[in-house]
Amino acid sequence: MKPIFFLLFALLSLAACKHEDDEMPPDTSLVPIERGEGVFILNEGAFNAGNASVDFFRYPDNRQFSNIYETQNGQALGDVLQSMTLFGDRAFLVVNNSQKIVVVDPADFKGTTSIGPFPSPRYLLPLPSGKAYLSDLFSNFIYRVDLANLQKIDSIAAGGWTEEMVRIGGEIFVANRFTKNIYIIDTLSNQMVDTLEVGFDPASMAVDINGKLWVLCSGDSFGPELGGIWRLDPATRQVEAQFGFTDFDTGTAPKIRTNSVGNVLYFLKKDIFKMGIEDGALPSNPIVSSAGRTLYSLEIHPITSEVFTSDAVDFAQRGTVYLYSYDGVEIQSMEAGVAPNGFLFY
Repeated sequence: MKPIFFLLFALLSLAACKHEDDEMPPDTSLVPIERGEGVFILNEGAFNAGNASVDFFRYPDNRQFSNIYETQNGQALGDVLQSMTLFGDRAFLVVNNSQKIVVVDPADFKGTTSIGPFPSPRYLLPLPSGKAYLSDLFSNFIYRVDLANLQKIDSIAAGGWTEEMVRIGGEIFVANRFTKNIYIIDTLSNQMVDTLEVGFDPASMAVDINGKLWVLCSGDSFGPELGGIWRLDPATRQVEAQFGFTDFDTGTAPKIRTNSVGNVLYFLKKDIFKMGIEDGALPSNPIVSSAGRTLYSLEIHPITSEVFTSDAVDFAQRGTVYLYSYDGVEIQSMEAGVAPNGFLFY
């Protein structure tokens, strides 16, 4: 890797040895954000503290900009940043406990407006038409949103907590937490047309190069019912393979993602594991061990397949972001905001 990465890592290591009160303030200078130059770091913040934030890490000069929304807008983003989505020339930040979607220009991160209120929004999935679906924790509905007019259109009844969503062809597959359900929505009729059964608590989903749907299920320790990873054929609606976990230790934020090609899976189950989509069994050993950390996010770079994750520590103090090579070799780390929970490559 470039020597500058190791230099930054050394400097960050030295800084971490200082007392918290002696640390240098974060770099909050103006961010000239260009496409292809970096990654947004989403900091959830502490619940009810109103300290959600976004950082930007710029690749060319290996530079991090902290809390860019507040810097650019002169006000806090809100309470509990859940996710961020790009569509056209806008970025949409789903701020869960503030019950809104904040709309910004990603080039300078200045806010334009917000959409809401929603009971407890989670993830936004845009369609090419400019409409989008929004999952929700408490409402028992999936909402439709017009991203051009920036307003709620209507809703689709859905029992319970809806979470991650993926689009395959003309259908939307929706994970229904703490059930065994994957809902299917037809994008033409905007109706729920089917429900697939997987393991208990489908927490995260990914689509591979063959168009197969992979679902990570956390399981139910009170059942008891162990979780695992399910592979489904969206066309036939059939389960093709099931890989069961051997324990309930799934960590605080189970995730599953693919590499840039779509032929390798990465999943976060307390530790980070890697497996090929044709493998016949789950891997025995992780490529990244949590090693006492609270790993709270997982995203894979869409070009390099580098692994981005974070340590939420205690969900009250600032967390740490880690960057690993595709096979789990640490490249660098950096301090982030409170409870970093995701990344958006720009």
